[in-house]
Amino acid sequence: MFNFYSKINFLNALIILLLIASFSGCKDLITNNVKTTENKMYVYPNKGNTFYLVDYKTYEVVREIKLNVPHNTYLFGMILSTNRDHLIFSAHDTTTHREGFLTYDITNDKMDNIYITDLINIGPERFISGQNRFLQGLVYVYYPDLGIYLLDVFERKVVKLISSENGFNIDKDLFHSPDGKWDVIRKSFGAQAYSEIEVYTANTDFTDLQFVLNQNNKDSIDVYYSGIAFSLDNGLFISYQPSGGKYNTAGYIGVYDLNTRQLTRTSLKFPWSLNGYYIAYNSSRNELYDVGNKGIFYIIDTDTYTIKKTINLSVQGQESPIVLSPDKNTAFVAFSDNDKLFVIDLSSGQIIKTISLNHPYKILIP
Repeated sequence: MFNFYSKINFLNALIILLLIASFSGCKDLITNNVKTTENKMYVYPNKGNTFYLVDYKTYEVVREIKLNVPHNTYLFGMILSTNRDHLIFSAHDTTTHREGFLTYDITNDKMDNIYITDLINIGPERFISGQNRFLQGLVYVYYPDLGIYLLDVFERKVVKLISSENGFNIDKDLFHSPDGKWDVIRKSFGAQAYSEIEVYTANTDFTDLQFVLNQNNKDSIDVYYSGIAFSLDNGLFISYQPSGGKYNTAGYIGVYDLNTRQLTRTSLKFPWSLNGYYIAYNSSRNELYDVGNKGIFYIIDTDTYTIKKTINLSVQGQESPIVLSPDKNTAFVAFSDNDKLFVIDLSSGQIIKTISLNHPYKILIP
């Protein structure tokens, strides 16, 4: 008989089941309701455990992401995997002094794992690239006291030592020609204040060197940071100053043709006090963009090599590389010392938004 007490027991059981279902639902909600966007742009201070997800269309900060890493792990540097679905951070174990990597799953918005290698390095490692191989886990890394290595961060292994040559500075980026034929890296010899730009056959792991721009300083150029950008016809734009003139001479824009191997020095000349370092090329608008730590953003016509417009960002300090939106109508550039990320409309040449972030520097759009 379904008596009064049976009804009470049934109601209690029902309440318990509802509570379990409710808690399960909350758990799923907490797990799955991660605030995200389809228009992902990641901004990182270039060191530390915190970075930002920004919507590159609305320019809103979607969320601040803090990576849960061991207290003895120091993070710095950020690149994209070959498939552009993972962020890869450089990791240093401060207890063992061994070098490694942390991976972050962009698709699922979560940290994957930390891989610490057996490599012990004295100086800071410099990423060359993670975007020139068929497997997404392969990255090229240059250690100033060890050489260039190829590593697989997902298989958690050192694939091979490519070159033990060291003792110079190298760009954090590997540059690829639009036709997929060439890989380009820049080496800087600080004491002599000059740079060499090495051109390799693509996908040969830097074993098939074809030619070198400014080998042994014959062309007298010093290229700072990532002052390199490709045009669609294998022209290599470079922002440079004459070798040996650091901090006291003018800055220039040159074009190096990888087919004819000729360097053309344009008539563009910038006061060195404006310190133009980073450049980016916009094939849709035939424009080159240049910015330096004095906060001047240049828009350059690449048909005439004249300055179309200058934008005063009214800041000074450490500038970031310039990143273009996928539609190439917007430029993003950050100034880490001022905690600002600038959004520039390239049609109007106006700053349309200034985003406040903690020391923004590295900007990536998957």
